[in-house]
Amino acid sequence: MAPYSNTFQFNYELKTLIFAETDLSELHSELFLPIPNLESLDLSQSQLKSLDFLVQASLSALRYLKLTSNEINVINETVFQTLPSLTYLDLDKNPFTCECSNADFIQWAKNSKQTQVVNAHQYVCSFPVSKRGSLLLDFDVQSCWDDGSVFYFISSTCLVVLTLLTSFTYNFLRWYLIYTFHLFLAFLYDSRKKRKGDPYRFDAFVSYNVHDEDWVYREMLPVLEGEQGWRLCLHHRDFQPGPSLCSSSRLSSELHTLLPPPARPPIFPSPIYSLASWPHNSTTQVSGQGEDISKI
Repeated sequence: MAPYSNTFQFNYELKTLIFAETDLSELHSELFLPIPNLESLDLSQSQLKSLDFLVQASLSALRYLKLTSNEINVINETVFQTLPSLTYLDLDKNPFTCECSNADFIQWAKNSKQTQVVNAHQYVCSFPVSKRGSLLLDFDVQSCWDDGSVFYFISSTCLVVLTLLTSFTYNFLRWYLIYTFHLFLAFLYDSRKKRKGDPYRFDAFVSYNVHDEDWVYREMLPVLEGEQGWRLCLHHRDFQPGPSLCSSSRLSSELHTLLPPPARPPIFPSPIYSLASWPHNSTTQVSGQGEDISKI
């Protein structure tokens, strides 16, 4: 049975304490608070399973610590950070676990220049079964630090950032991206069209009355050709000299040669010209199945 917490309340100057072959499995740090000047502590064969009680014990003057033949298997390195004066540590005959949970203690036992871990090179592993009998200091602690945790951290961080960017893009930029995508498709189409060569010289035919000629050249052409990039065909400007255009067969032949064959050919009659009967008949013939003609 562990001593009461007030056992040493009148022993402030106590320097050495030995609890050997005593059941201290339920030992608490309050027991050591009245003796902060303790320099030597022997808790051998005391059925101790952990050293966590030392963290709050305030034993800043402790130099000698003997913990042999207990049931300690995992040791937290931070325990010894609370013992700044410790120079001698004996943990022999404890059932150590040779896993990553002891990696910090193993590294500390190898590298500590202040504290001598007595016979540390002879400490034997008891757990896991696959490492039973092997030496504690032979455990490869490097494998614990190369377990992929850095990779998982970087991967999860990238995933979070990607999720945030995707959400932001969908909510605020998706229409810009769609517009950019269609511009890119138009660029590819235009590039492919230029490589293949366009057999047609014009995109649309403009049929107009002589009374509308000034309006066509001053208002319509600057908008359609200058601003929108249409290649317009004007019979007075672009047709080769030859038979009269009053012949519907002549007009149809010229248009099929100069214009691409969409389902509804873009033929734009001017306002006065569209009132005449013969151009309507001619353009209807060119349109195919008597479809309506777009008017300006």
